Amino acid sequence: MLLLSLTSLTPPMHKTDGIEIRLDCISNIDKDVLASFLQTTNQPVLFTLRKSAQGGFFKGAEEERLALFEDLLHLRPEFADIEYDTDPRFVKRIANKFPETKLILSYHNFENTPQDLENILKTMHSPYAYGYKIATYATSSLDALRMLLFTKTHPRVAGLCMGEEGTITRILSPVFGSLFNYTYEENQIAPGQLPVHTLLNTYNYKRLNPSTKLFGLIGDPVTHSIGHIVHNAAMKKLNFNAVYVKMRVQETEVQDFLDLAATCNFKGLSVTAPLKEKVLPGKVVNTLKDCFIGHNTDGTGCMDAIEAHIQIANARITILGTGGAAKAIAKESVARKAITTVYGRNFDKAHAIAQEIGCNASQNIDAYDVLINATSSLDPISLDCLIPKTYVMDIHTHPEFPPLLIEAKKRGCFPIFGREMFFHQAARQLHLWFEEPVSASFLCDLYRAELQA
Repeated sequence: MLLLSLTSLTPPMHKTDGIEIRLDCISNIDKDVLASFLQTTNQPVLFTLRKSAQGGFFKGAEEERLALFEDLLHLRPEFADIEYDTDPRFVKRIANKFPETKLILSYHNFENTPQDLENILKTMHSPYAYGYKIATYATSSLDALRMLLFTKTHPRVAGLCMGEEGTITRILSPVFGSLFNYTYEENQIAPGQLPVHTLLNTYNYKRLNPSTKLFGLIGDPVTHSIGHIVHNAAMKKLNFNAVYVKMRVQETEVQDFLDLAATCNFKGLSVTAPLKEKVLPGKVVNTLKDCFIGHNTDGTGCMDAIEAHIQIANARITILGTGGAAKAIAKESVARKAITTVYGRNFDKAHAIAQEIGCNASQNIDAYDVLINATSSLDPISLDCLIPKTYVMDIHTHPEFPPLLIEAKKRGCFPIFGREMFFHQAARQLHLWFEEPVSASFLCDLYRAELQA
């Protein structure tokens, strides 16, 4: 059930499954106004009067809070949230006094996600509880996956993680059967909460269910990726019961993450820096199918984007960088019969890649038809290396107009933007995952439509 958290009694603009009224955020509660709000809404309502120790904003004494809460329960909301460590005598009294109101006992941890969630739930147990809310702070994506798996096996639990790393627990709530999920229109209540329009529109939240197939992006960072916009729009347009999320994963977490992701039944993952050479030993991978079958669409995506501007065969292509993306691009460049040169500030590494792939390595940037920045830097070379009337590509998608390409255009070069490559390689990823051909132009048009929506 998706609850829209309100911090005022203004009628909401969006329709969700229910409404949470954060009474602790409302100063000078007028019981008559609150009663009128309940009478005019046709949605289930949950009352929350959160104390400060559990992340709330009620400033009075505990006795005052409980007295006010009990008084407001005379309005007969469908649900009421009370902290699990509240005096059990009070919980028993309101349960017996207001039997038509379902009690949710809640637990919050604002520092981490404990390993033993099962024991926390046992500690919270009460014969008067309809369900339980466990909200913890995710210090990594591993915490979020653990919470999702825990929620899946406990149908009476709303299991959610706070913080940026916990956002996926809110997106995937209907897939893993969380009792409640919380969203907002204007005022975010907890870190990691997503606004209602993002859940409904970007992530197609109302279409998600336990049969939804899971896909995502892993790397560090992933914040600026547009993958969630493009892939979710494509999945919706193609009527795939699937969702795509972004997850920050550090190098030291890769194996643990993949094990948990497989248990969560992720069907495919996009892989970005710095993980492309980490997910499968001895391979450079930007795409995983079923978490453990590796592919790379960087090289093909890059060359497809360039082919839209210039014939690659016999063209002189210089690739800046020695990382996983550069290596994949160089390999595809050679396969398409380009005269390929790898340039890296670490010449030994560039030379090793060239030897492995069968191309050239250079310590200088001189003659080329196409120059590709496949480094992690937005300022990879001296601008004096830019040759007029050549093509210059930067594979970064953020910023959309990287400084190298802005300057290249000023100097008479023809820029090729990273988002062109992104749409081509994303189209190939979707084909790998769903075995249905998708074009880069189709994804580009969807992305532009999403931005205008």
